This record gives sequence, structure tokens and C-alpha cells, in this order.
Amino acid sequence: MAGEKKKRRSRRAYLNDFHLNEKGDYVYEGRMIGFVEESVTYHQYLQRIIPAAVLMLALSVAAECLPAVAMSRFGLTAIPWLGQIITACLAAYAVWKISWGKNPMREYVYKASVEKLPMRTLLTAGFSFLTALAETIYILVNGCDGEAAFTVLRPILSMLCGMIAICLYRFVKNTEWKQITNMEC
Repeated sequence: MAGEKKKRRSRRAYLNDFHLNEKGDYVYEGRMIGFVEESVTYHQYLQRIIPAAVLMLALSVAAECLPAVAMSRFGLTAIPWLGQIITACLAAYAVWKISWGKNPMREYVYKASVEKLPMRTLLTAGFSFLTALAETIYILVNGCDGEAAFTVLRPILSMLCGMIAICLYRFVKNTEWKQITNMEC
């Protein structure tokens, strides 16, 4: 046990799965992960996750596209919103990688996208609900300061983003992927 060395995988270890063929081209010879869910097809899966990711991102950005209100300059409401926008961007990036990964996809693409998407959507939901809560408390303590419609719309947008993130989390968490042998590709 003491003589064994644990094999460490570097950040770019997936490059070891590429090898030169007879023509001099690099060919991927690593593991392939395929979408095997029976309730929906891969195309239907993409048709659900892409609009959800775009909506999460749009709702996160929409709050700051509204005319400026006093709440947008308050740190305790801006910090959770920054977490919301960052995690929504990370979730959208994972969805983008899935949409370009094809089915079956290479293992390193799977690990960078499909494996990380549930946690990213859950974090987006958490930050969205935290943002909505902080903005609602701000409104209850300080009032609307004249721009009532835009002030009240901000927590509503965050709440909608959180609900979409929860729905997306449930959907992607319940889909099944498995390793595909080279003969099945």
C-alpha cells in the first residue's frame, strides 16, 4: 500500500485519449457517454433545456435592464443578484456545451456539462430566491421610492428565474446517461 502511487489526473488528462491514426489525424479513443432516457428523446431533451437556460439568463439580466431604482444600488440586494447572474451564466454555459456535445458525447464533455448542470441550476435557484427575499425585505423596510412598478418587478423576475431553475434541475436530475461501448456508437 505504501509503495503504490495514486495516479493523478491533470486538468488536461483527456488529451491522452486522442491518438494519431494512419492518416496523421488525431482520433478520440476515450469513453463515450450516451443519452439513454426512455421518456424523452435527446432532441426533446435539448428542446427543454435550451429555452430554460435562456430564460434563466434573460430573467437574471432583465432586472438590471429596468430603469435604475434605489434598490439596485443597495449592496445587500446586489450581492445575491451577482450570485444569481454568475450561476445562471454557468448553467447556460453547461447547456451550450451539451447542445454542441452531440449524442453520444465524449466523456470529458459529459463531465464538464451534464454532470455539473444540476448543481449549477440548484445554485441559480438558491441565489434567485435569496435575491427575491432580499429585495422584498428592502421594499418592506424602505418602500418603493416613487418607481413602484419597477421596484416590485425586480423580485418577481428573480422568483421566476428561481422557479425555472428548480424545474430545470428536476428535469436534468431525472434523465439517464450511461457509458456506450464503441460498437454501439
